[in-house]
Amino acid sequence: MGIPIENGVGRVSTATLPTLGMTLRGCGQVYGAHTGRWSIQARDSLGGGKLDLEVEPGEPVEFSYTTGATSRLTVEARWSEVRDTTLLVWIGLETGNPRRPDACVPVYGKGSDTSFPQPGASPFFF
Repeated sequence: MGIPIENGVGRVSTATLPTLGMTLRGCGQVYGAHTGRWSIQARDSLGGGKLDLEVEPGEPVEFSYTTGATSRLTVEARWSEVRDTTLLVWIGLETGNPRRPDACVPVYGKGSDTSFPQPGASPFFF
């Protein structure tokens, strides 16, 4: 999923999701082909969790968050360039799978090419 950016600003929200106190550990990063700097705020309005950061494309950001019984996430992004685009963000979660040990290494679609999203692939896991 991408975040539509208009005049340098974009926002997406989820519906209320049953999350049952899950702990999410992982890594996120803005797709490396983007330009400029990105200010990203993620908020869980039901659990009180928040993440505020400024990143450049391809810069990994590790996180850990324990949800409440339900979650409603809102992500707002501000781009240093005041124009339109679709922000692609990779969020990888630790799964304990030994064949996928590093949540900070993006995988876009099928195959071994991790440098570019494949058609139909969603580089944003929410």
